[in-house]
Amino acid sequence: MNIYFSQKFTNFQKKDIKLEFSKKITKNEKIFLKLLFFKIVSDSYFLGKAEIRFEEILSIPEFSSINNFNSFFKALSEKYISFSVFSPDINFSGFFGILSSFILHSDYCQIFFTEEFKNCFSLKKSFFSLLEIEKFIFMTDSFSFGFYNNIIKNTEDKNEVCLPLSSVKMHLNADNKYERFFDFEKHILKKAIMDINTFTDFSVKYEKIKESGKPTNKIVSINFFITKSRQPYSPYDNTIYKMLELIKEKISNPEEIYRLFVLYVAKRGYKYVYDNINHVNSSFSENFEKNLKRALMLNLASDNLKLYVSEFKTVKSPIVLFYTLTRKLNEIKRYYPAELGKQIYKYAEPFVGGGAVLLDVLSNYDIDEVYISDSNAELINVYISLRDKSDSLITLLKEYESDYFSLDNDRRKLFYYEKRSRFNHLKKADQHDVELAALFIFLNKTCFNGLYRVNSKGEYNVPMGSYKSPMICDEDNLRRVSKVLNGVTIVCADYKKSASFIDKHTFVYFDPPYRPLSLTSNFTAYTKNEFDDTCQQELSQYIKKLSASGVYVVASNSDPKNTDPDDNFFDDLYFGMEIKRIYATRLINSNAKARGKISELLICSRENS
Repeated sequence: MNIYFSQKFTNFQKKDIKLEFSKKITKNEKIFLKLLFFKIVSDSYFLGKAEIRFEEILSIPEFSSINNFNSFFKALSEKYISFSVFSPDINFSGFFGILSSFILHSDYCQIFFTEEFKNCFSLKKSFFSLLEIEKFIFMTDSFSFGFYNNIIKNTEDKNEVCLPLSSVKMHLNADNKYERFFDFEKHILKKAIMDINTFTDFSVKYEKIKESGKPTNKIVSINFFITKSRQPYSPYDNTIYKMLELIKEKISNPEEIYRLFVLYVAKRGYKYVYDNINHVNSSFSENFEKNLKRALMLNLASDNLKLYVSEFKTVKSPIVLFYTLTRKLNEIKRYYPAELGKQIYKYAEPFVGGGAVLLDVLSNYDIDEVYISDSNAELINVYISLRDKSDSLITLLKEYESDYFSLDNDRRKLFYYEKRSRFNHLKKADQHDVELAALFIFLNKTCFNGLYRVNSKGEYNVPMGSYKSPMICDEDNLRRVSKVLNGVTIVCADYKKSASFIDKHTFVYFDPPYRPLSLTSNFTAYTKNEFDDTCQQELSQYIKKLSASGVYVVASNSDPKNTDPDDNFFDDLYFGMEIKRIYATRLINSNAKARGKISELLICSRENS
């Protein structure tokens, strides 16, 4: 009989068990273990042998190159978990590995787990199921788990424990880090407490104890107040339940999904969860629950840098390279100034993106001077290459297209990831040239969902898409757009740089990052966008200043009244300007009856509107 399944070994209290890793688990390894966890909880068969496709691993932001898999798995297989038990009845210790072996194939890998690691996740009660490996996987930092493992769970019979600051730092592996308490609290202590409160069934608060009898404010100890939560992981959260209501008919295990929502709200915010719900609703008709878990982990809804390919049939412009604007161009055209092409003979677009409005204006109006800009240096490089070196760009795209279509599906994947790796190399080296532009277009045409997403290192990390015959090189269109861009001033810059170009003879269109729609009136408090409310306010001041000086301006943005009729953010921000609401059909609810049109905003100068 396996002793680890015997009653003697399964009757231990969690507080009696100590756990640590032989070597530090890297960030990449931890993310990979999280991927395994999701697969294990959704598929019991996965406990035997894991088969994971490279494209799935490469979807993880921190992975950028297919070449690192061999060394990555080798390093992970060399690490082991040590444990010790100290109870009134028995003392013992041991260790076990994570991976027993792995096999790399052309586009996927097979992973074999050790029996001990598999039993950590088995539904069958064993000693290993008491180790709480999933808590380590989800916690932000390893020091959080160490503190929970060594201190918090050992004090469950107490409501309070006071520890010297030196002892707290020791248990958090921060003995020689952050001399100032302020820095230690910000970077270590608060993270650990948040992890414990989020991912365990304990609720922890703390009080700082200062040195007595001395005029200094030196912190000498910390008093921790510990309570056992009645509901593991999170108290009732009305906002999360509202999100759960959107999909309750599509999921089989609402308790599990609720818990996942809690985890990701704590780590990434309400908007992150809501956006991924909407993405799965609109993108997947089957395997909803499985795809929702995958979307939450990989942030498949990420579109901060999403590019655009035209689907317009009414536009006379020669080309729109990327995915279309979510707004209908025909609606925007209704608010062009009446004097465009006459007394208004200059055009500026400081957030050019995919350039749908730009190309429509250039194709249909007599414009003398044009200024476009964007903060995405790689996108701007495409525009510059199209304008100045279209022949070379087309030649490279033809080569990529020919090579790509000559390969079978497995070799296409290798080709794609080679080009992605090359793109990141050139990008890192700041080689903004024709090759980088060609790679940009190639990747956009062949990647998953047309996304442009980068990881924390700034590396493009979108996996390959499933298109059978993507249009990689549309030569006629490329040449026409090159001709249209002739003479256009193209700048990689912040929108404020456009001030030197703009005058009373200029039509300006602003298409900034949209303000996120809220689930509740307080939703935006949890939003952490690069272009936040402060940025929106600064942009509005810039736009209103231009409008007041006689410049004709049109700006697009989201309409917060879709989710909160009392949210007057933009109505107040752009008071004195015309605010138009245009409508587009969008999937915003899993219930078909609740789907329909939502409004977006067009903000216009009053003159000539």
